Amino acid sequence: MSFSTSSSGDRRALGLAVALVAAALGGCAHRAPVGPSAPARIALFPIENLAATSTPVAKISASIEAALARRGIAIAPRGAVEAFLAAHRIRNLAGVDLETARAAREELHVDAILITAVQVYSVRPVPRLGLAMRLVATGDEPEVRWVDQVSMSGNESPGLLGLGLIHSMDKLEARVLDRLAGSLAAYLGGHGAPAPLCAGDGRFDPRISYRAPQLVPGRHYTVAVLPFVNGSDRRHAGDLVALEFVRQLRARDRFTVIDPGEVRDQLLRYRLIMEGGLSLDYAMTLLRVLRADLVVAGTVREYLDGDTPRVSFTAFALNRENGSIAWQASSSSTGTDGVFFYDAGAIGTVGELTCRMARRAIDELSAGGGRRPLGAPTTPDQSAPAASAPDTAPAAGAPDAAAPATDGAPGAAAGAPAASTSTPAVSAPDAAAPAAQDASAAPPAPESAAPVAPAAPSEAPAPAERPADAGAPAGAAAPASEETVK
Repeated sequence: MSFSTSSSGDRRALGLAVALVAAALGGCAHRAPVGPSAPARIALFPIENLAATSTPVAKISASIEAALARRGIAIAPRGAVEAFLAAHRIRNLAGVDLETARAAREELHVDAILITAVQVYSVRPVPRLGLAMRLVATGDEPEVRWVDQVSMSGNESPGLLGLGLIHSMDKLEARVLDRLAGSLAAYLGGHGAPAPLCAGDGRFDPRISYRAPQLVPGRHYTVAVLPFVNGSDRRHAGDLVALEFVRQLRARDRFTVIDPGEVRDQLLRYRLIMEGGLSLDYAMTLLRVLRADLVVAGTVREYLDGDTPRVSFTAFALNRENGSIAWQASSSSTGTDGVFFYDAGAIGTVGELTCRMARRAIDELSAGGGRRPLGAPTTPDQSAPAASAPDTAPAAGAPDAAAPATDGAPGAAAGAPAASTSTPAVSAPDAAAPAAQDASAAPPAPESAAPVAPAAPSEAPAPAERPADAGAPAGAAAPASEETVK
């Protein structure tokens, strides 16, 4: 009898242990993959075509789903995603705003949204394909978690006797998607980079660079990247370069990047129209609304694809703390820069060239420069209006040019004070250099010559779910006083 009682107790103990193990395993089944911010389920939004030609986006989208499925990545059903987009009337598929991020988490039960953009698509004479992907978190923080881009051409690795040439677009597409899917799977698995970097090459250093000493080394910054002004003949060139800067910033641990979709939503909500570039008042308003530390913008002057790609841009960052220019860089390169023998080291795609140029520019912003300043630190008045600027201020009761009109028309720049129209000058090719290199020898500007920038009017529409202090700043400071030139 005692043996039977002992056996019964052992069986109960064994059953309890099995139940505990099963419960533990069941709980692990609902956890996200290994990694500090790796999402478990993804919604794949329709592809955005930024190429200069027509693109079979439906075919590429199906190939992306198949490539992700082979890597074991969980994707929300396409029908559910399409129904979600129709129910919320989401037409802009280039990014994710706050409302979309919250609704996607609650209704689609996804942890992130995958945004895909076609950068280059060309079948003849040589197949070329460039795709950019980024993973945007859902919920209350639509920030970029992972971003990567791959650009390939069929003749970039011909090999011996041309055996490495790729003549089929399907084969080239498979290679591009395999690299992107592998990069995303590695990140979700906890052992991949959030933004794999392209090769660092000194051939593509900025021609002119400047970094203010106010940026604290090692400090974490939240960054909003605006679409660059497109001054080239290539359609969507400003968006393409801006996306590359999003990637390069995300690759650094010290930067948190707000998704461009949320930036676009706030531009529309506050009716901030920037056809000729970013003004100081608009930038400070956007920084307050997005609760960002830096805003990055710029101008693309040349964006040429082909056998010899060519890119030229100017970029800058404004600091929320004092309204000054924290960093600027002006860069212009071709795919054959530094190539002398048999095309060794040549860059064959415009996407790869843009990546290397943007990396070298952001390297200087992230690392803190360290190059010799041209002069002793002074307080330049290049962003302050002239002493007679108050004479050009609008009459009493006139709407402020820093904020849009209430009838939906963009704010007129003609009646704006000089303080908002003089910063930053992104349309000049050498905008990264201050007005005078011998500023240390010039007498300092009087304090009265730099009036406070006007605040945004109270009738600017306020977002529904933003804090009360998310408005235009009360004033703006002059830019920093130190310049570095390569």
